[in-house]
Amino acid sequence: SIPVHQYSRLITVLRELTFDAAIIFTTPFQSPFSFAYLCYLASIPIRLGQSLEFGGSVLSHCVSPPAEPVASASYQLHLLKAAGLTIVPAAKIAPIAV
Repeated sequence: SIPVHQYSRLITVLRELTFDAAIIFTTPFQSPFSFAYLCYLASIPIRLGQSLEFGGSVLSHCVSPPAEPVASASYQLHLLKAAGLTIVPAAKIAPIAV
């Protein structure tokens, strides 16, 4: 268990960074609501996650998980696609010259 003062510090740091949004990645059987609540307390206005449970307004945008079991990477991609992001296969990304 994490001491309360560490949660308080995390919330303060997140608030000071003034994030516009938080995408909360979880495993298929993990609830996003504890992480979303921290973001809510840090005044992050857009909090996106996926869950079958009802969590009130802790998540500003709640996505239903895939209907069938999928691999972890596909589970995360489902969340990003629901957010309207375009997924580009790694094979199509040009290497960066250093």
